[in-house]
Amino acid sequence: MQRDFRFDIARSICLFYIVAILHLSQYLGQSFYLYNTFIGRLITFSCLGLFTFISGYLIGKKYTFTPTSSSKDILRFYKKRFIRIYPMFFLATILLCLIGFNSLLSSALGLIGMASFVTEQPKTLWYVSMLILFYLLTPLVNRKSTLWKILMSTSIIVLFCTLKLFIPVDPRFIFNLFFYCLGLVLSDVNLSYFNRTDHSNTILHIAVIVGFIAFLLLTNRFYQNTPALLFAGAIGVMALFSLSNLLSNIHNQAFSFFISFVSYASMVCYMFHRFYYWAGLEVFSPGTTVTKVIYMITVFTIGLVVSFFIQKRYDHIIQKVNSTNLELPHRPIVKKRL
Repeated sequence: MQRDFRFDIARSICLFYIVAILHLSQYLGQSFYLYNTFIGRLITFSCLGLFTFISGYLIGKKYTFTPTSSSKDILRFYKKRFIRIYPMFFLATILLCLIGFNSLLSSALGLIGMASFVTEQPKTLWYVSMLILFYLLTPLVNRKSTLWKILMSTSIIVLFCTLKLFIPVDPRFIFNLFFYCLGLVLSDVNLSYFNRTDHSNTILHIAVIVGFIAFLLLTNRFYQNTPALLFAGAIGVMALFSLSNLLSNIHNQAFSFFISFVSYASMVCYMFHRFYYWAGLEVFSPGTTVTKVIYMITVFTIGLVVSFFIQKRYDHIIQKVNSTNLELPHRPIVKKRL
């Protein structure tokens, strides 16, 4: 499947905000921590929703299951996703536990995909733990019928909303489940809104971005309500996609290389950036806020480069592993009229 540069831009934007802005601000003190503000929290949810939507959309494009899919087909899918993400997730979990960032209990629960259903969650890695559960649900949702996808997605979301009445269910889980399922559903749809680059569509993208900024400035209480947060997050996801679309019109080789580099390293960088920050502060702890910001950005940049080469090496390893696997049930190649 051909890479979509817009998705690479979107992933890069999300990574920079979450890792290099949001989480970095936490090391400057609680008064600087952006998640404590409504605007910071809403942008965070929008970035996570977008990242999750892209994951669902790309998986929906690549894999399709039918009622006749064998258990072996499903197990191959699980094996492929496990190899892709779990070893790195396991290593990151161990490291963050060893440095005291997460407790042993929260780390163990995160490793078995239960982070969203307990009060003591593994910080940062709760997101990866949540994705694992989404992967488990994928063969049930991602069938050839769009109607089936909609009905099954709705049923699963309603189920977890009902469970929230009886057990702890993180609202972020329901929020991201919505966008993951939305990605699966729209993988069957021609997203012409995101693919057009004409003048009228450029104006539409700008309008969406301006509308989201206006929403941020005029609203300050929606984040405590899950349905309202879904609405606000949907606007944010659309705005970030619109921004990605506009930036994709930059035809510059250096920009393209930079975006591809960041997007490729994004998942590894997300899983290990807390360890990078901890290691950096163990080596040197700046005394002033300004020098700390400069130093932490430097640490992030080094960590991003390290993450790229870790991902490169790991891909080389799993390529050898996957070469012995049978083919997964891919959707048939159909030429579509543009």
